[in-house]
Amino acid sequence: KVMQYRFKSSALSGHNLGNLFIAAMSDVEGGDMEKGIAATCEILKVRGHVWPNTTDNIQLKAKMDDGSTVVGESSITASPHKIVQLMTEPENPRASQRAVDAILKADAIILGPGSLYTSVLASLIVPGIRDAVIRSKAVKIYVCNVMTQPGETDGYGAYEHVRALIRHMGCQCLEYVVVNEQKASPDILAKYEKEGAMPVSPDVEKIEQLGIDCVPAKLLNDSDLVRHNPLKLAKTIIALIYRLKLFGKGIRFFDSEGENHDCEKAELFGLLRISGAVSLSGRKVGIHFTTENAALARRVLRLLKNNFPVQTEVIVTRSRRLKKNNRYQVHVIPSDEARTALSRLHLL
Repeated sequence: KVMQYRFKSSALSGHNLGNLFIAAMSDVEGGDMEKGIAATCEILKVRGHVWPNTTDNIQLKAKMDDGSTVVGESSITASPHKIVQLMTEPENPRASQRAVDAILKADAIILGPGSLYTSVLASLIVPGIRDAVIRSKAVKIYVCNVMTQPGETDGYGAYEHVRALIRHMGCQCLEYVVVNEQKASPDILAKYEKEGAMPVSPDVEKIEQLGIDCVPAKLLNDSDLVRHNPLKLAKTIIALIYRLKLFGKGIRFFDSEGENHDCEKAELFGLLRISGAVSLSGRKVGIHFTTENAALARRVLRLLKNNFPVQTEVIVTRSRRLKKNNRYQVHVIPSDEARTALSRLHLL
């Protein structure tokens, strides 16, 4: 939360603490942005790799609907006028080669969620990054915001978000757009309305008229903030990616309640790929899934029982700290049925 904090007053008004932290680390590393980000990732124990879209010294610049031009992220969002086109100053910055290589090698490219203009499009307007995303053979998924952002997307539905992406990319290369269809409580929405933010309409039919498959899902957090629930969103994206690997693009996406068996198999595939292991006993195969999350262990157990005639057991390793840090192991007894299940999930 602290890294996402945006200053509301003082000379730092409008700036994000995480961005300032990265800028400071880059200065410590002699002005090298890539080294600064690497140092930040090391301090925060970040998984995976984070590459900047460019190491050039640039600022965001926007052309507004009144014909004026505004320079600087905080100035852009503070302007009373609508953004027409986002640019950089100077123009045509060089793309980071590491970022380009990662995009071209990716299995999936996920855009968002985040501020449409000053986060998502801020990366895509770097020519080398934009071209790499267009050329990449990866599945391209845009996760639309759940609320409009004052100063950036006032009056936008999901359709307007997608149109802005297409306009800045110069072509339509998206395959899927994930939109929220869950309604927040009226009391919470009233608080947001006072700040000028409104729910983003899903616009499923309008988006699909653009030739993009729209994926509606219930994605909100159970809190007083209208934001994506990270676990719900991760589950939706993982299931979508692995579903594509299993069944191909031609199959329609699953319903939001997750009752479709193809969806369940895709979800199980993803979970076992992340935290599962396979054991061999002659021709018989066993499956082992280990987690510290009891609800996740129950979910894997249910998915296995719903889809395959296998024998399962759950082993709980108790920790000394009461219920904290317990380990839950879901075992599928080695059998020919387990081998068949793994074959159908493309895990053998």
